Amino acid sequence: EGIYGAHFLVYGSRKSPSGEYVSDDRGYVYVEGLSSGRYYVRELDNEGYLVDDELKTVYIRDGATTEIEWENTPITAQIQIWKKAADDNASNGFPAGTPLEGAVFEITQARSGKVVGYIVTDARGVAASGPLPLGRYFVTEVSAPKYYQLSGEKMEAEIEYPSQIIKLSAYNKPAALGVTIKKTGNYEVQSGQAMSYDFSGIANPSNVAL
Repeated sequence: EGIYGAHFLVYGSRKSPSGEYVSDDRGYVYVEGLSSGRYYVRELDNEGYLVDDELKTVYIRDGATTEIEWENTPITAQIQIWKKAADDNASNGFPAGTPLEGAVFEITQARSGKVVGYIVTDARGVAASGPLPLGRYFVTEVSAPKYYQLSGEKMEAEIEYPSQIIKLSAYNKPAALGVTIKKTGNYEVQSGQAMSYDFSGIANPSNVAL
């Protein structure tokens, strides 16, 4: 995949700098307006990857587009989420502090807003990401465990060194479940009379969808 925010320096034929460029959200750098000749390109830095600082030679021809592909090895680490019940839950009987299974989290890059993955808590209440490049991330719960409310918290994690494991704790409040219904109609009827009832006020007063 393309790497956002990588910086490159382009040199002329005499190795004098002619411009610095940054890759876009698809990983592309466009250098336009160059005349025919020999140029050199060097990567300066990027976020979360080993820098390939080899000076590469490029030959440009008028009217043609020359493409260079640059590969970087990611410096990776991991984010772990520990999900627990915030309070006692009358619906399932779980006490506060119980590890919660089935919470789904979305991980996005802070700079680009790109979604890098989804993780789900297991029976221990733990969800672990795959290897992530160094950088800053946001972690947001997108689906709550059964009988619990969705947390609106947007957690932040900054991976700063290789093999780092960032552990985040997250809690869910219990769902308050219930329904309302009002029934009206005949209190009593005599033989031969019709009996009918009206149902109204049917609603879900819970703090979650049923």
